[in-house]
Amino acid sequence: MNLQKLLISFGSAVALTLSGSAFGYYIDGGATNVGDLDTYVNDTGVLGSPEDEATWASSVLGFTVTYSYKSDPASFKSTDEDVNVIAVELLTSPGYFLVKDSTTSVLFKNVASLDWAVFSLEDYFGTKKLEEMELSHLTELDGGTVTVPEPGTLGLVGLGLVGLGLFRRRKSA
Repeated sequence: MNLQKLLISFGSAVALTLSGSAFGYYIDGGATNVGDLDTYVNDTGVLGSPEDEATWASSVLGFTVTYSYKSDPASFKSTDEDVNVIAVELLTSPGYFLVKDSTTSVLFKNVASLDWAVFSLEDYFGTKKLEEMELSHLTELDGGTVTVPEPGTLGLVGLGLVGLGLFRRRKSA
């Protein structure tokens, strides 16, 4: 009987840990959660057309990505928590996106929130404020919607499976 209580306690602790909310940046006075920082992949000088950007990104990644959308001009917004961290709403839920200013093109993997591009100006463009620079545009690459389960859902499913297993074991004993 003590083993059952221990397993239930352990299962509950695991479920609560998995269902905890992840960190995210916000815009518009906390009204919109844009997720966490996306993953830097590589950077280069200025590239020409969106097709040239997709060709370069494909050579960096080692597989073919396709151009899906170009926001020109894009609506770059500083996050509430850090003026250095910028968010841009994405239209095609791309796997990758490229941000360009007058001298640099930076490729990111879109991992935190597929609906938002989130990156640090200071880390990749060397400036601390959006007002201090001019970002040309944002190119979305390899578009397509991907469904990602939420950690809370996974935790609840796991807890349900543990409960069913314990119920079945108890019933058969």
